[in-house]
Amino acid sequence: MKRTTVSVAVATAILLLGSRVPTGAQAAAAGRLLVLSKGALTLSVIDPATLRVVGKAPSGPDPHEVAATADGRTAYISNYGAGRGGYNTLTVVDLVSFTAKPAIDLGPLRGPHGMFEAGGKIYFTAEVAKSIGRVDPTTNKVDWAIGTGQDISHMVVVAPDLRRLFTVNVQSATASIIERAVGRAGRFAPAADDDWTITSVKVGEPSDDLRVRFGVVRAEQARSLFDLPPDYTLQESVIRRQQQ
Repeated sequence: MKRTTVSVAVATAILLLGSRVPTGAQAAAAGRLLVLSKGALTLSVIDPATLRVVGKAPSGPDPHEVAATADGRTAYISNYGAGRGGYNTLTVVDLVSFTAKPAIDLGPLRGPHGMFEAGGKIYFTAEVAKSIGRVDPTTNKVDWAIGTGQDISHMVVVAPDLRRLFTVNVQSATASIIERAVGRAGRFAPAADDDWTITSVKVGEPSDDLRVRFGVVRAEQARSLFDLPPDYTLQESVIRRQQQ
């Protein structure tokens, strides 16, 4: 069980910190692996060059996924709460002093799981709430959320232009593409480009284990499925990560 936990966490760290070319402030983040231990309830920071643990910090209860800010100074950990109604907190860790900061209260956005940094914000899935939320690291508060209308929205990936989000929904056996409207406002959106559309694609049956089905999809297939631009780098590790 321990080996499984560590491998899951390492995969997350590689995805979040190693899938982008480090430039400037990102260099610190790209040079470290963030590893969660569900048993010890810790976040370990590892130097991949020496394989040495350079620091540890408490992860909070039931840690599942982790994302770091672009400057590599702060980590955000989802506290899942599987079998316990879903927790509603993100643990915040200072990666310089290796200390925990006050946790973020997500309110009704229970069951946080998938984590992704994009555009200076931290995106997360909230499985119990059937939603995706976003935290602003300057305030450590939720500044945006949208419902998926699907069961167990597990992981989230955000396109570089921030206009599209992708998630897989385990129990609904669907994948969702959430797209920002261009040049128009919806009935309840305060301004143009504030409205969003959601397209959910059936990729299996509810009785299937969607995590495994999605896990065997290759980057080329995903690019075709989601109509991704040719210059959008989607590594196989992103797809394989859905198995966890």
